[in-house]
Amino acid sequence: MTVSSLAEQMQGVNQASMKKVGVKMPSGPSAEYMANTVDSLQCAEEKIANGPRLMMRITDKEDNQVTYYFDTVFLEDSILTGSTSRLEGFKTKVRLKSIEKIQFFDNRLDIKYLSK
Repeated sequence: MTVSSLAEQMQGVNQASMKKVGVKMPSGPSAEYMANTVDSLQCAEEKIANGPRLMMRITDKEDNQVTYYFDTVFLEDSILTGSTSRLEGFKTKVRLKSIEKIQFFDNRLDIKYLSK
């Protein structure tokens, strides 16, 4: 996915638009966190459904990588913010202009929404 395509598809997805969701984790306990309301993303010719298993790997122009749970990602002032963990406090930020590559993948863990 290109940076411009991501920015276009994430328009209006900001911290204020996030909703509280619950998930059932594979180890048994459940967790609650704030999630974006994006239903799906158009990547090239493939439509990717958003969900608790969808991961987003960002590679910047210096070849540094960060991997987010995509449903935690939002965009404000050309800065992408997301969580690298389901635990609170593990958010990082990346400026759109520093992004070189964006990849999506399924983490294949048995994680399901309890509510959304």
